[in-house]
Amino acid sequence: MSRQISILALLLVAGAVAGCSGHSDRCTSDQDCFSDEFCSASGFCRAEADAGTQADTGHGGDSGSVSDTGGGGSGDTGGGGNDVGNGGGDAGSDTGTGDASNDTGGDAGPTAACVVDPFDHTCNDDDYEPNNEWIDGEYVFQGMSVGCNPDFQPVQTTIDATQCARDQEDWYYFNYVPCDSTTFVIELQLDVQTECDPSMYDFAPYSMKCEDDNVECTVENGKPTIRALINPGNQVQSFYWSVDNTMRNDVMFDYSMTVDVHE
Repeated sequence: MSRQISILALLLVAGAVAGCSGHSDRCTSDQDCFSDEFCSASGFCRAEADAGTQADTGHGGDSGSVSDTGGGGSGDTGGGGNDVGNGGGDAGSDTGTGDASNDTGGDAGPTAACVVDPFDHTCNDDDYEPNNEWIDGEYVFQGMSVGCNPDFQPVQTTIDATQCARDQEDWYYFNYVPCDSTTFVIELQLDVQTECDPSMYDFAPYSMKCEDDNVECTVENGKPTIRALINPGNQVQSFYWSVDNTMRNDVMFDYSMTVDVHE
């Protein structure tokens, strides 16, 4: 009988201890924890002293560091819960893979005005077409003598034209007579009047080369300039040059060009 009472007493003590220690660390809400604890995102009760940082890399597989620097904003950097919100508003500048209203990745910026759709654009011929090949070049000084005939007289003209995308080249030329003992200068300057990167067009002499000792090719105030020294001689010569869009079918621009022959 006494042995049965002892066993019963042991069972009662074990039940009491189990009742005291029945609390489990696992939880689904704060109600499952003690009053000075909270239920963490990983499903375990934690003391309120740990509530300052919820960087939990524990049992639930959550490696996101919740670093809230604002008041509940939604500027998600897309990578693990770094909220840079500002007072409930969207931070708006997303540098990651999350959804954003202003993504900073990869935009090339505004397109130059001279770039057109090669399949869907119109270009009206200017007064000098057709001049797309050197053999069809526009003769610049019609009815005028250039050089020494017999004495030197300076001449100048301005050409306003359009480089159409599909034309690719505009050619010009004139004939001149060198002087017997005087050197004169042929000077050309191009002013592209449509916004266009200089890499998208070219302005070059054909009869002479920029590398020649008597030729200078420069850019002055953003305008390509060609100067050629015409040394004394006794034979009629031709001076050819071209304006082109570097053989592209999607570049079109208006331009003004001065042609000046002077001493």
